[in-house]
Amino acid sequence: GSGESPYQSIYASSGNPMMIDLEKLVQEKLLEESELSVCRMPQDGKVHFEELEPRKTDLLRKAYSRFDTSQVYFKEFAKGNFRDYGLFMALREKNGGKPFWEWPKRYRDHDVTELEIFYRKNLDEVNFWLFLQYEFFRQWKELKAYVNGLGIKIIGDIPLYMAYDS
Repeated sequence: GSGESPYQSIYASSGNPMMIDLEKLVQEKLLEESELSVCRMPQDGKVHFEELEPRKTDLLRKAYSRFDTSQVYFKEFAKGNFRDYGLFMALREKNGGKPFWEWPKRYRDHDVTELEIFYRKNLDEVNFWLFLQYEFFRQWKELKAYVNGLGIKIIGDIPLYMAYDS
């Protein structure tokens, strides 16, 4: 697997959904405080990503199910650069998490007509992945504004080596 490395990124411009603050989703009324218990820090103090990721993804799906995709800001975001990311991730999910080279030829070889049909039929799944990026960047902007207000500058890094399955 990726080993949670930022250098195994699926899309160079995407944020890692595992960095989404679930307590912010509680504040937004997308999750209940009681639902967060499945993602609490383990007693040994170590984060076990292989165990945490599916549980957190389930919570993020629950938050998405309560999210209003008709919001103007979300609709604008969904029209932007992340549309192909959402489509890729939905395809990946619908193909059992297999790498793209194991997908049916019509998707693997980027048949535009077939991809558009898939997109329309799986819009909810595409929107789930867009929601994750929307929420990640909303939280990131909030955090960045806060620390910049304290006089702290954040220096970032970008994934220069994209994963083959990306």
